[in-house]
Amino acid sequence: MFHGQKYSLEVYKRFSDKILLLDSALETMDGNIIINFQEMADLYMATGNNANMKQVYYLIGKDISNKDILYKRLEHFTVEHMPKVNNNADKLEFSENMQMLQWQIERKETQANSVIEQLALLCKSEWEKNKNANETIMDFKKRLRIDDFAYEWTVMNVMASMQLWPQLTATFIKPNWLTKKNALKTVMNPEIFVHGLSRHNPPKEVLEQYLSCISDSDKSLYLAQKLNCHKFVIQYYINQRDRLALINAKLKVTTQSEEYFLIENALQSSDKKWKN
Repeated sequence: MFHGQKYSLEVYKRFSDKILLLDSALETMDGNIIINFQEMADLYMATGNNANMKQVYYLIGKDISNKDILYKRLEHFTVEHMPKVNNNADKLEFSENMQMLQWQIERKETQANSVIEQLALLCKSEWEKNKNANETIMDFKKRLRIDDFAYEWTVMNVMASMQLWPQLTATFIKPNWLTKKNALKTVMNPEIFVHGLSRHNPPKEVLEQYLSCISDSDKSLYLAQKLNCHKFVIQYYINQRDRLALINAKLKVTTQSEEYFLIENALQSSDKKWKN
C-alpha cells in the first residue's frame, strides 16, 4: 500500500493480525493509506473500540485543504459511524467541528484549524474594520458554543495584541461608583487575567487598572512588584502609611523620576500620620 502496489486484506482474518495491520498503517504516518483503509473504522466499530474512532475522524482530514471536500468526507463518516459512538464528549467534539467547517465554508474562511484560532482571527478582522464591532463575534461564540473562559481569554489576548486599551477596559472593568473600587467583569481569576495581559507589555497605567481590581491586597501588591508597577506599589505603601517601605521603595526607582518625586512628596507631607 505504501509503495502503491496491489494488495489484498483477505489474509488478515484473525483479530491479532488485523490489530498488527492497523498498527503498521499508523506507523507509516501516511494519511492516504489510513484514509483508504475503510476496514480500520469497521474494525473499531465491530470490536467496540469506539475510543479510537476519534483518531480515524481526524486522520480523514489529514492533508485536505479544500474545506468543501473535507466537510463531505467527514459528513459521510459521521452519518455512518456517529450513531455507534458511545462517548458523548467525542460526539459533541465532532458536531462542533462540523459546525465550524460549515461556518468557514459559508464565509470562505480557510486559515484556522481550530475553533479558538478561528475566533481569534475573526476578532482581529472585525476590530480592524470597527473597534466596537461585536455582533458577528457573539454570533460565532453562540453558534460554536464557546465557553466563557475560552472566549474571554481569546478576546483579552486579541485586544491586547491590537493595543485596544479603551475597548479592553469597557469589556472587562465594571466601575462601582458606591465603593469607588472597580471590579473585573470576567469568569477568569483576576491574577490569571493580569498575568495574561502582562505578556503583551501594556503601558503600566493599564496594568495598574487591573491590579486595583484584585480584592486581595497582598496578591495585588505581589503582582505589582513582580511586574514592576512601581506607582501602584508606592500608592499602596502611602495608603498603608508605611514610611519604612516607602524609603526602601525609593532605592528601587530612578532618581528624579515621576515615581521618585511621588515618594518624596509623600514623605515630606505634613498631613501623613505614619505608622512607623
